[in-house]
Amino acid sequence: MRKMLYMLLTALLFVSASLWARGSERVHAASPIKVAAVGDSITAGAGVSNPSTQSYPARLQTLLGAGYEVRNYGVSGTTMLKYGDSPYWNTQAYSDSSNWNPDIVVIQLGTNDTKSWNWQAHGSEFVADTKALIDHYRQLPSHPTVYLNLSPYVYGANAYGIDSAVMQNQVVPKQLQAASEMSPAVPVIHVNEATQNMQLYFPDAVHPNERGAAVIAETVRQSIGPAQPIPAGMLDRSGWTATASASNGIENPGKALDDLLSTRWSSGTAQTSGMWFVVDMKGQKTFNQVVLDNADLSAGDYPIQYQLYLSNDGSNWGTAVASGAGAQTATTINLAQSTARYIKVTQIGSGPAWWSIQDFRVLLSNGSTQPPVSTAIWFQNFEAGTGFSAGTGATVASDPSSANTGGAKSVKLTVSASGEPGTASNSVKITPQTGGSVDATGQSLLNFFIKDTQGANTIRVTIVDSANATWNGWTTSSSVQNQWTKISLPLGSVTGINKAAIKEIRIGEWNSGVYYVDDLYFAGAASDPVPAFSQQPPVSTAIWFQNFEAGTGFSAGTGATVASDPSSANTGGAKSVKLTVSASGDPGTTSNSVKITPQAGGSVDATGQSLLNFFIKDTQGSNTIRVTIVDSANATWNGWTTSSSVQNQWTKISLPLGSVTGINKAAIKEIRIGEWNTGVYYVDDLYFASSTTDPIPSF
Repeated sequence: MRKMLYMLLTALLFVSASLWARGSERVHAASPIKVAAVGDSITAGAGVSNPSTQSYPARLQTLLGAGYEVRNYGVSGTTMLKYGDSPYWNTQAYSDSSNWNPDIVVIQLGTNDTKSWNWQAHGSEFVADTKALIDHYRQLPSHPTVYLNLSPYVYGANAYGIDSAVMQNQVVPKQLQAASEMSPAVPVIHVNEATQNMQLYFPDAVHPNERGAAVIAETVRQSIGPAQPIPAGMLDRSGWTATASASNGIENPGKALDDLLSTRWSSGTAQTSGMWFVVDMKGQKTFNQVVLDNADLSAGDYPIQYQLYLSNDGSNWGTAVASGAGAQTATTINLAQSTARYIKVTQIGSGPAWWSIQDFRVLLSNGSTQPPVSTAIWFQNFEAGTGFSAGTGATVASDPSSANTGGAKSVKLTVSASGEPGTASNSVKITPQTGGSVDATGQSLLNFFIKDTQGANTIRVTIVDSANATWNGWTTSSSVQNQWTKISLPLGSVTGINKAAIKEIRIGEWNSGVYYVDDLYFAGAASDPVPAFSQQPPVSTAIWFQNFEAGTGFSAGTGATVASDPSSANTGGAKSVKLTVSASGDPGTTSNSVKITPQAGGSVDATGQSLLNFFIKDTQGSNTIRVTIVDSANATWNGWTTSSSVQNQWTKISLPLGSVTGINKAAIKEIRIGEWNTGVYYVDDLYFASSTTDPIPSF
């Protein structure tokens, strides 16, 4: 659907939350920041019942709050084209918006330009007219920051004469072209992308209803407004998934976890007893509060009566740990401090309203005013003046003249020619300051700081593991001109690599120029500060059980075959063990398994250790593992892990030894790894550790 120009310029121009600094720049101002919303009928609010409260500018005012004043200068039917059938240039709103001398102008024009009589006659003038309108507003005495909305998606070929194909294949690429050709480049807001797959919110194919207008408003807010505060004690939801007993088309369960109050999950039908909503937090979490936020857009869709259940396997729920009646705008469920992986809310009432959740939050609230203990770990702070090299098309150097707070040095990246960074170009390649690789499992964010002389640049990040598997993508946050800016990349979006062994991070930029990069670290929460500069890597007390490098130390349980495998090994080694399960069934303590003995012979003393760690890879994914541990007196313990395998990816599994009872942990002579499902599995690197941060022992 998108043309190459659209894809390339989108990567170049993507701007989200780039004015976080703008709010701080204006803290001293007594008057609110003035935002002029310039546009056509979509801006005016033609698709909502009350434009004064439900149009996108009205919703934007609510989201931005008292520090901003948003005025709606939308005029129905108008075009960007000066010689279209109804040019915005000729309207009173054009004059009024200019005379107001706004601080920010958001332009959303182009939908009516797609009409055949406009586009066929004057489409070639669209780029020039767009640049001229941007320049007009930039030249106002207030010198506002001008943003260009990529026009909302159009559903249907010729609603009101508006052409969807012209919109996607010609108007949007030309909007990107116009923005990129301005000096400096105009930040674009990706309303077109944000409104795709949302036909439910565009009932006449063109004009958004109140929910569609809310999506546009939220998309704009992310670019022009200050960063939204994170509720105290809220758990990071990166990687979480949700399911439900029923959904209303695009209003799927994941919408309750997407950090946007403009989207929601909805049942799509009247409430009946037995409806349920389940969240998988992808690991055991400790919490004491769950909030089902309906905000004001779904205020009547709260659960009539609910029960809340917890589980570690998604199957066994036990009895309800909380119950009650829902509240109109937000249902807050308090419970005793609990640890679980899955949360299920069951609706047990009945009534005509749908059940909707705009935001599903899980919190650990202890009433303390003390900040949480940071578990952040360094990747590289550049204080040694080493640990980096240049990608193609770039030069890099240690720089003592510009450093982020707390340190004395950063790295200076000079990009000589603009172009797509890909995975290796226009970039600085950064390695861990402690050497080797860094284990980022258990962390939620990669944080780093960037400063440049242009601002409004997103960053291409490439992450490489010890097996040279790579992930790369653009950040959603942007740099701020001549100011150190913190960029946070959710690790939940990083897939296809082994996060337990990250050996290199590459920071790349599209535009030519000079950039400064500093202080890369992994963190468990957005509130975690930069680690102490004196922080030393923890001394690991981990001990091997078996790393399979000798090609021995294992045998097959019933219903399985095993073999040393040199073709697939976890980071750092050369061999693993291949387990083939021929028929599905419960492994119990001896079936469908590989039986593993210590590489040093005899038994291993695991007293003083907290975890059994190992790595597994399979071709299916989403398999939990049956672990059996045998001591020297042949006493056994067995149980299922709570974590699951990830398809075709080495995955670290940690089994808390506190849950292992009835055996002598000072004399563990055998560990059996079993699987229920038929298939091929690879197992590697079993070791005992006292902390989740303990790396694999030295080979």
